[in-house]
Amino acid sequence: MAAIVMAGTQYAQDFHDFYLQKLTNVKNADKYAQLLSSYYDKQLLKTREALEASKEKLVKQLNKKNEEVEKIASGYRNLLWKREKYRMETYGFNWTGTGWINIDTGIIPKTWGPQPLQITIQNSKQYDRIYTYVVYTTIKSLYRLNSDDNTLFYVGNNDDKKMLMPKHEPATAIAIAYNGENAFLAIKQFETGTDTQLTMTPEAATKEKIKQAIKAYNKYAKENKISVDLEYMDKFFIEQKRQKALMEERAFIWSLWEIANPCCLDRVAEK
Repeated sequence: MAAIVMAGTQYAQDFHDFYLQKLTNVKNADKYAQLLSSYYDKQLLKTREALEASKEKLVKQLNKKNEEVEKIASGYRNLLWKREKYRMETYGFNWTGTGWINIDTGIIPKTWGPQPLQITIQNSKQYDRIYTYVVYTTIKSLYRLNSDDNTLFYVGNNDDKKMLMPKHEPATAIAIAYNGENAFLAIKQFETGTDTQLTMTPEAATKEKIKQAIKAYNKYAKENKISVDLEYMDKFFIEQKRQKALMEERAFIWSLWEIANPCCLDRVAEK
């Protein structure tokens, strides 16, 4: 403690000696202050202009990227429409202003009808993404199942887990999962209407193995090709990662702003 006091006393003496030298006054101080202020004003203007130019460039890049993403999304929506159109017309439906209409009202039993199908993916939490498909081989139709938790996949929607499908016909369920760059594959043959709940466990597979597994369905119409659907899924996944990176970047910038402008936080909160 005594050492600290002595050191403090020494510093005080040093500052006092400097004060006695009377070197703190600068001749023509106003002139130099004005020059310094002018310099900083010019530099601040340059910085603002550079920041504005960078902002405009970034906005243009983001807008261009958003347009590209919307184009991809529009293309996929069109693909899904063609896929549905193919399937429904195969069942004898026609599209009208009020929706799909089946003009065949005869008494002959239909070979198709609304049926449930649910697929549970084992060990689903270990994958970054999972895509589950059902291929109705008798009509060469593809359908990608929906999921709310990336574990249970179903046809139809959350309120009505059914869809029109051939009755008691052979079909193929295919699950393709990814963990980083590692791919996994599961395939199961089943009978529609009879096997309504399936459990699948994807196993490690090379890209070539997956390519060979879905090769048979590449003879289908474009909208019913698994390979085409997977291309869109890859693009959407890349976009999801880009959006996540943007959110993290914005959060980081905001944290820096909070540090630099702590006095303004209350005003921001009020707004």
